[in-house]
Amino acid sequence: MDITNFNSPHLIIIFLISSYLGIAPPTLKAAGKPSPSTRENIQQSNRSFKKCRSDALTLMKDGKLSPKRLKRRLVGCKEKFPGASLYISCKKKALKTFKGKKSKLKEKILECKQLLVGTTFEPDKPIPFMLHKSQYFFAGIGFNKPLSLRELKLPNFDCSKVRPAVKKPQNAEFFLFGNHPQMFKAFSRANPKKISRKLGLPRSIPPDGHYVDNLGKVFGDIRTKKATIFFPSASCVFSGQLGPNFTGLSVYYLVDSSRQLLLPYFSIAFYHPNFSALSKGQMGQELEKMFAENGEKEHKLSSISEQIDVVASAEIKEFDEEGDPRNLCAQPRSHRFISVLKGRENEKNKIEYVIMANIKNLCSFGDKVTRPFR
Repeated sequence: MDITNFNSPHLIIIFLISSYLGIAPPTLKAAGKPSPSTRENIQQSNRSFKKCRSDALTLMKDGKLSPKRLKRRLVGCKEKFPGASLYISCKKKALKTFKGKKSKLKEKILECKQLLVGTTFEPDKPIPFMLHKSQYFFAGIGFNKPLSLRELKLPNFDCSKVRPAVKKPQNAEFFLFGNHPQMFKAFSRANPKKISRKLGLPRSIPPDGHYVDNLGKVFGDIRTKKATIFFPSASCVFSGQLGPNFTGLSVYYLVDSSRQLLLPYFSIAFYHPNFSALSKGQMGQELEKMFAENGEKEHKLSSISEQIDVVASAEIKEFDEEGDPRNLCAQPRSHRFISVLKGRENEKNKIEYVIMANIKNLCSFGDKVTRPFR
C-alpha cells in the first residue's frame, strides 16, 4: 500500500511500500576504533542500563513491581540499552568458557566490546543497524521483543504517536505488507462468507477500508483473492543528531491495544539525496552477506522494479495493485526478515530508503488477533 505524508525530523517524506532493512553492518571483527563521542555514548549507555536494572530490582524488592512487570521492565532495559546488555552476557560467557586461557579470553572480550560499538548509533557512518545472532539493532536500540507501553521510552526517539494509537487503534497507521485474512490460522479453512460474518463486514468495503475493532482494517471485497487486511501500527522517530547521511530514521510497532503491548514490526532509514557511500545494488549485496554471516537462511537479492530491490529468503510471488509484496504470511511461512531498498526517481541505483521488516512478528501478530474471531 502506498504511503504518503510520512513524518521525519526534518521534512515530510514520501514513504512507499513494504518491509525494510538496509545496509549490512560490518562484521564485529571489522569494526573500527570508536570515536570520542561514541565512547561517551557507550559509557552513558552502560550507566543507564545498570541503573535501569537496579531501579527495577529495587521496586520489586519493595513490593512495588510484580514478577510479571519486573520481567517486562528488564526486557525494556535490554531493548533501550542493547550494547551494554550484549556485552555483559558476552563477557560472562567468555569468562566461563575461556577460564585459564588468557590469550583466548582477551580475544573474546575484545569481540564482546565490539558489540558495544556495533549497537551504538554513529551519525557519520552510513549503516544505522546491525544483526547479531538473529537479533536486530537499529540506531542504538534493540528491536526484538514486545514492549509494554510503560517501557516505550527509547533513548533518542520520540514515541509521542504511540500512546494515541494504543488508546484509539482505529486512528493508527495501516500499511505495508497486506495479507488476505485466510493467510492467518483462524481463517485458513473458513470460506469468505463466514469470514465476512465473523468480522461484521458491510456488503461494500469503502475505498479507505473498513476498521474492525481489536483487529485492523480490511480493504477490498472479502469474496475475492484481492481482499487485504492491515494491522494497526505506530512509529517512534529518531530525535538525535542524524549526521550527513540520513534525513530520517524511524521504527514501527504493531499495536496490541487490548494488552497495551507493542511488537517490533519494521524500521526505516531515509538517506540524504547526496549520499553516495554505497549504491542500491551494493547495499543489497551487503545485506546478503549480513544474513549469511548471522546464520539466517540464505537471502537473495532480486528486483521488483527498476527502483525497488528486495532481499528475502524465498521468492516473492504475489504483489498488490501498487506492486508491493503481499500474502507474505501464506503457508509455508518462508520469511523471517525481508528487506526492501528503494532507489531515487531519477537515479534508480542511488538509495532513497532501506526498510527491514520482521515478517515473523507480523504473521504471529495476525494469528493472535484473528483468533477471537474464529
